[in-house]
Amino acid sequence: MRISAAKFKFTEKDILNIIKDYVQLDEINIEEVLIGEIVIIKGKYVKKLNVPFEIQIGIGSIKNNYLNIKIYKLKVMGLKIAGLIKDAITKNIINDLFSYGMRLNNDTILINLSDIVKLIPHFNFNLTKINIVDGTLELEAENIVKEE
Repeated sequence: MRISAAKFKFTEKDILNIIKDYVQLDEINIEEVLIGEIVIIKGKYVKKLNVPFEIQIGIGSIKNNYLNIKIYKLKVMGLKIAGLIKDAITKNIINDLFSYGMRLNNDTILINLSDIVKLIPHFNFNLTKINIVDGTLELEAENIVKEE
């Protein structure tokens, strides 16, 4: 099956279910996703201790098949973290996600969309646009192919 283009809407619950069902995170437990102007992700980093964290991100543009996500705030164990400590913690979390096509460039997460679509089994597509609308994440995709 092949579809030229489509638009999808994902709620906070949809995003959390996709993460839990398809993203294998051995050292990170995502517990909540809140979608607003700023997306808030709450969870625990469970490498040696259960360390609660909250990260506030902004969804950016798609350029050269990379989605740019800006990190605005990171709280670890309820403490606001800034500067070098924030960068080190963020780098550890992103390194755990590296196999999913994510990398860190200062306070911006770059997501290789060619790699991230592999998380969705049996489908291949090109993500062309992403917006936050009324508490949902709207995605536009092209060249959607269901693999047999």
